[in-house]
Amino acid sequence: MGVGGGGARATVGDFSGDFGADGGGSALVEHWRPETHTFHFTSAEATVTLQDVEIITGLPVDRRSVTGSTDLDWEQMVRDLLGLELRHAPARRGNKRLQVWAWDRLPYLAPGRVGDRSPRQGAALIEQWDDKFHSPDLATHVVGHYRHSLDMQKPDEVIWQPYKDALIELLPPFCSAGRNIWRAKVPLINFNIIEMHQPERVMRQFGYRQLPLEPSRARDRSHGMEMKKHSYNWADEHRVHVEGWENRLKYIVPEGEPDIVGAYPDEDEYVTWYKRITVPFVSQMSASLDKAMNIFRSLISTNLSERVQAMGRQGLMCIVAQEKFLRKEPPVHGVWSPRCGI
Repeated sequence: MGVGGGGARATVGDFSGDFGADGGGSALVEHWRPETHTFHFTSAEATVTLQDVEIITGLPVDRRSVTGSTDLDWEQMVRDLLGLELRHAPARRGNKRLQVWAWDRLPYLAPGRVGDRSPRQGAALIEQWDDKFHSPDLATHVVGHYRHSLDMQKPDEVIWQPYKDALIELLPPFCSAGRNIWRAKVPLINFNIIEMHQPERVMRQFGYRQLPLEPSRARDRSHGMEMKKHSYNWADEHRVHVEGWENRLKYIVPEGEPDIVGAYPDEDEYVTWYKRITVPFVSQMSASLDKAMNIFRSLISTNLSERVQAMGRQGLMCIVAQEKFLRKEPPVHGVWSPRCGI
């Protein structure tokens, strides 16, 4: 990814919880489609963008590409490019960024914040989740529970734009310094790894209506070539991609029609296209419930006898009741306030 130095200092809250061990995290990654490099939800695609990286972590994104010779002082490089001190933390903590991304967009995947800790001033969005959590009615390690919630997700249950202008204004300036390139269609470079940034696939995340798409620009060899153990200059190897990144302002996806509709109608051209290219359900139970619901709806909407239509209505009520039982409500978050004597 094109991130670099230049004054920003970002720290990541060391809040508890392991996204990999969490049922919500495991269910989420089942919706990742490697052929598009996006999550496929029931109504549209979603993915982590440059906007998410900068707002959640505070890391600068509008800098020179992270590549060059492997014969480097890595600790000094982190200081120069990211403005951070290299800390050798367990690898699983990298999942915190994806965890926050998911919690902000899919509220029913998140635990409730207790509100015991004061939000740190001048920090990136991830610090707002530096708190204790409570989940009294949540089986956090039951993957099937989350799998069904994601499968039966309603279009208006996804917060496509969690970062409204009012929120961005409350964050420090370095969380939006690269705003001009958040919608850049460019390669993201990390030495031997090349990933394609595809904002055109997730325009709802930027506040614009999503339209049908051309085939994905995700690379067949998405994770690049094996890192050379000896000195090797990856900037030369990936010269074309480096040039693409350096010209990023030329590849900004234009603004579109404002996305003011929570759920697109079934006859919408994007809905028709998306149903054709996606796999709507991960679990067999969710697929069966959806099929049964459609059958009962067809009984109600046809010119059949009143008795048959009554059976359809009764069956639909049973399916809806079962769905409500299986689904999870978004948590209630506590709000921190100073306590007397503390």
